[in-house]
Amino acid sequence: MKKIIKITAALTSVLIFAAMAGMPVSAQSLQKTAGDKKPIPSEVMKIAQKSCTKCHIDGGMGGLKFTEWDSYTQEKQAAKAKAMCAKVSGKIMPPKNFVKKNPGAAPTDADIKTICDWSASLQPVKK
Repeated sequence: MKKIIKITAALTSVLIFAAMAGMPVSAQSLQKTAGDKKPIPSEVMKIAQKSCTKCHIDGGMGGLKFTEWDSYTQEKQAAKAKAMCAKVSGKIMPPKNFVKKNPGAAPTDADIKTICDWSASLQPVKK
């Protein structure tokens, strides 16, 4: 019985390793293979790091997880970016309590414009 368990464990390990060998090794390689998806530009990411990522990461709050951005479809990326623009423009995000505790996290008007311009660039062209 122990021998069967050891053989099963060994085969499982080999299969897992083989499956992982075929997977992309980083978010960058995912972006390279998925031509329709767009990485978050560095100027937007700087704003997000200041104002958003304390909550919007794996295990965090809300429907947006920056750590999952590369896995979103092009349509989902566009929808999430549009929602980001709407929420920061409407002063809904970051929440007032968060800004009160983290005064430097409030996005400036220029930050909001940067996010909204980026969001607009991701939206499908209407025909």
